Amino acid sequence: MVGLFLFACVLLLAPFLPLLMARAGAGEDVLMASFAEQSVRVGTALVPSSSLQVLHRASGSTTYGRYGDLMQIDATWVCRAPDGTWLVAIAQGMRMDGDMALLPWKRTPLPIAWTWRRSSEAQIRAMLAHDPSACRKLFPER
Repeated sequence: MVGLFLFACVLLLAPFLPLLMARAGAGEDVLMASFAEQSVRVGTALVPSSSLQVLHRASGSTTYGRYGDLMQIDATWVCRAPDGTWLVAIAQGMRMDGDMALLPWKRTPLPIAWTWRRSSEAQIRAMLAHDPSACRKLFPER
C-alpha cells in the first residue's frame, strides 16, 4: 500500500520536476543577459558592454524561492574598456515577495541594476588581494 502511494506521488510530481530544475541554474543566464543590455560611459564615449573585456567575476550570492524562482542576486565583475580603463561592474537584483509565480508564463523577469565604477590597477589589485589565484590571472607579472 505504501509503495502504491509513493508511486502515485511520483506520477503526480513528475511533470513539475523539469519546471523546478530549469529555474535552478538560471542566475548566471540572467546576469549575462542583463549585462549584454548595458552600456557604460568611459570618458566621453558610451561603450556597449559587448566591447568590454570581462576579466574576473567575483562570486556573489544567489537566492531562490520555494518554487525555484530567482529571488535575489548580486555579483561584482572586473572589466576592461577598449581604451584600457579598468571598470568594476556591480549587479544587484531583488524580487519582492509576491512577485514570484509557479507558472513560467506568469513570471516577471528579475530586475537587475548595474552600477559602474571606474577604477585603477592598484584598486583592482587591492580588491582581489583576498583571491590570490584571481590576482595572478589578471596580473601574471608578479
